[in-house]
Amino acid sequence: MLFSAWQLPRAPEAIQAETERMRLTAEAASVASYEADVAVLRELRMALRDVTTKLLLERRWRAFAEPVTPEDDPEFWHRVRC
Repeated sequence: MLFSAWQLPRAPEAIQAETERMRLTAEAASVASYEADVAVLRELRMALRDVTTKLLLERRWRAFAEPVTPEDDPEFWHRVRC
């Protein structure tokens, strides 16, 4: 009696090896995605730090460097907090 390849059972070692290979491939893809996300966030932090520094160095934006206190502007404080 002849069997074709699709009728033969797979060896447990082959199934385990394929499962492990698939897991490692998925893990490598996950790590690569994470590293790409970290790289993008790093670039964004650098850009935001540069913009913030430039804004703080300009005299006209210096008033926004410190938060508004209730003594400075009670009406603004009430509107923002309520």
